[in-house]
Amino acid sequence: MKEIHFKKIQWKKPDLKGKWQKLKNMKPGDIKAHLKKQHERRQQILEKRRNSKFAKKMAPY
Repeated sequence: MKEIHFKKIQWKKPDLKGKWQKLKNMKPGDIKAHLKKQHERRQQILEKRRNSKFAKKMAPY
């Protein structure tokens, strides 16, 4: 009988050093603008979800 071998899942480590380096080089205004843009994008995504056909179909339940 053949043995089944499963591959190990390989996790990538987050690049924290690069992220901190990037943040250090950014100006405070740039960081605020980025966070604001990120927040607006998230709100648009949530709005699309709320107004989707699926959400309207499931509303009575």
